[in-house]
Amino acid sequence: MDLATGGAYYLALGADRVIAHPTTITGGAGVIFNVYNLSDAMGQLAISADPIKSGNLVDMGSVTVKLEDPRTSCSRRWLTAFTIVSALGFPSFAPA
Repeated sequence: MDLATGGAYYLALGADRVIAHPTTITGGAGVIFNVYNLSDAMGQLAISADPIKSGNLVDMGSVTVKLEDPRTSCSRRWLTAFTIVSALGFPSFAPA
């Protein structure tokens, strides 16, 4: 038995054929992006984050950074693009 997630769907968009074992459990390709901000709770426990970043938005979705512009708009653009590509590019899943 194998397991696939929504990310597997996304990767399969560029494929001509998708092959999976008949007992594979495949998750949905939903478009929800849960983000939690734990910076206040971490502050109460005297825990601080000291990230070393390679770009401005690479910490998007981190529990130590509030998701606000430009992170919010970037997230919305990514989710919109994912939805459009998914709707237009999903291959038809038929038994091989």
